Amino acid sequence: MEGVTTLIVDREQDERYRGAAAEYGGAVERLARAYECDPDWRRDLLQEIHLALWRSFAGWEERCSVRTWVYRVAHNAAMSYVMRQRRRNAHVLVSLEELEATPDGVSAEAAAGQRAALDRLLGLVQQLKPLDRQVILGYLEGLDAASIGEITGLAPGNVATKIHRIKNLLSRQFHRLWQQQPLENAGVQLEDLRGRAGKFESRIRNRNRREYIAAAAVMLVFTSYIFIFPDWITRLGSALILAGTIYVVVQLYRRSTPVSLPADFGLVASVEFYRRELVRQRDLGRSVWRWYLGPLVPGMVMFTRGKVLMLAIYMIVFGLVWWVNQRGAARLTRQIEELDRYLTS
Repeated sequence: MEGVTTLIVDREQDERYRGAAAEYGGAVERLARAYECDPDWRRDLLQEIHLALWRSFAGWEERCSVRTWVYRVAHNAAMSYVMRQRRRNAHVLVSLEELEATPDGVSAEAAAGQRAALDRLLGLVQQLKPLDRQVILGYLEGLDAASIGEITGLAPGNVATKIHRIKNLLSRQFHRLWQQQPLENAGVQLEDLRGRAGKFESRIRNRNRREYIAAAAVMLVFTSYIFIFPDWITRLGSALILAGTIYVVVQLYRRSTPVSLPADFGLVASVEFYRRELVRQRDLGRSVWRWYLGPLVPGMVMFTRGKVLMLAIYMIVFGLVWWVNQRGAARLTRQIEELDRYLTS
């Protein structure tokens, strides 16, 4: 009984974490970027924050909103990280008051484009002491003074004073840039990936359903031709087309039936699974002539009695089918390459 209870608690913990990571993953990554400028160290910090979040939901008692809890845990994990890394960091941290007194040498208008302005904002935030950094990040993420007070432990009036200084310190352009900055991992989030995999599976199932319906119609027509036409050449051609269609249906079922993404897979396992499905469908499209079009050619030649005009029409149709499948395979290749970049990053 104790094992069952533990399993239920672990499942609830996982579900709470996945929901929080899906909704606030972008904010957590922005927070990590503000605490650590080195990309490699920042990835380590981000992993520490997510691990701390997952652990924290084991004892979460819902005394505050999920948003407040996520920010509190994330800031605490980041502050612990900063304390451990002080020996590595040579720069000096300052307070809001000291930063406010520092002359502003470069304006947002003089910065060379959006990247330079965003870098300046991040540099400004990274100069602050941890407590002031918590306040400024909470403000940039749109939290009110009460929520920031819950996270930092400061009185609401103190928070309001600091926010007033922040408003004077940051321009509207900096605020907008913070919200719009590109995220390194935004392309691959677990819930987003599950949605993409589900849509892809539905698309393949619908395509296969249309193919089965078309194949049934072809089989019905050419089966009737075997009994309707008196000459043996037309009947043999119909039989070959019928056999080719059956072969296509079998191959379609064996090689193209989609598989659902398992619900218990994590992010990396889901990416690898989705990639395998993309590769399977991509390779199927690339080889469409061998398993889909080629088996029908002998029957077409026999059925049309080798008439050039009829064969030319069929070959044009076959050529269009081949071209469409090659384009689809190229699109899938680009998606596979995107996933490969994530897996190797």
